[in-house]
Amino acid sequence: MLETAGLSTKFLKKEAFSGSHKGMRYTIKKSEEGIIVYVYSEPWSFEMTPEEERLIKEFDFSDEGVQEAIAWLNELYDSHRKFWDNASKNKMANMLTGKHLGVPK
Repeated sequence: MLETAGLSTKFLKKEAFSGSHKGMRYTIKKSEEGIIVYVYSEPWSFEMTPEEERLIKEFDFSDEGVQEAIAWLNELYDSHRKFWDNASKNKMANMLTGKHLGVPK
């Protein structure tokens, strides 16, 4: 399970939050409308992952929205665990070949 201790709306007002969990990478940013969560696979950074290879979901900019985003990330990881494990195990090979795995929809 992903835990983002210290992540709050106060933090997101100042900067984006990024992390990873066993093959799944994510970035959480404040937008004009709320909070945007981007999910992409290892080994790539946010900047090096093509937009069409990211999964994107928006939440309200509130403490409840932050908790919903975390719950969604956990659900996405749990429901596609085999995909994320594969991304984690093969990250070096994928990096050497330049292969982007995309994300499960």
